[in-house]
Amino acid sequence: MSKIKKTRRKKPKFPRLNLNVKRLDVSKWRKPKGMSGRPKKSLSHKKGKSPKVGYGLSSEFKNKHMSGMEIVEVSNINELEKLDKTKQMAKILNVGRRKKIEIVKKAISKGIKISNLRKPEEYINKSKSKSD
Repeated sequence: MSKIKKTRRKKPKFPRLNLNVKRLDVSKWRKPKGMSGRPKKSLSHKKGKSPKVGYGLSSEFKNKHMSGMEIVEVSNINELEKLDKTKQMAKILNVGRRKKIEIVKKAISKGIKISNLRKPEEYINKSKSKSD
C-alpha cells in the first residue's frame, strides 16, 4: 500500500455538532462559536476529535494522487502540452463542455491521465450524443 493511502487513513473524520437537526450538512465541519454554549462544551470530550494543525498532509504528499503522480490543474490545451505524462496527471477545471472535449481528446492521444474523469472515452461518446 502506498504511503499516501496510509497517511490519509490516519486522519479522523470530524463530525459536525448538532447532527440531530436534519437540515445540516454532515460532511462540512463548522467550529462552534460562543463562550459557554452547549456545543462548545461538549466538543472536548464527547463528540470526537476536532480539526487541528497536525492533521494536515505533509508537503511531500500534497497535490498528489494515490498513485504518486502530481496533479496539475489544466484549463486549456497549451497547459496540457507542458505536462510530463510519467510524473504528472491533469485535472480539468473551469472549462465548458466543448473545450473539455478538446482537452480530453488531446490527453488521450498524448497518453496523459485525467484525475477527474474515470473513463474519458465514454465521456466523449456521451457528450457527442448529447450535442446531436
